[in-house]
Amino acid sequence: MALMADEVTLEPDEGAWELDVVFHIYRKTLSENESHKLQGDIDNLIKSILDTIQGEYYIHDDKQIVTVTAEKQWSTVDGVCFTLRKITDAKH
Repeated sequence: MALMADEVTLEPDEGAWELDVVFHIYRKTLSENESHKLQGDIDNLIKSILDTIQGEYYIHDDKQIVTVTAEKQWSTVDGVCFTLRKITDAKH
């Protein structure tokens, strides 16, 4: 995970947040005869990210996440890319 210095909050922040996450699943090749099913339940993958971002640095509790957009896709490497944004509009 790469973070820019101005994107890091050193103490957990209150308020509502939204999370966008892409799970990159390693697959060397994918032939027409192979299953297109990506491994791992997406809800469990999302939970692992929520458990990681709460606590010491980002947010106090994963209950602060009000919007989640998630995707699994084949990749040449395993990995996760996520964006965490604070919501500033009044409806949250």
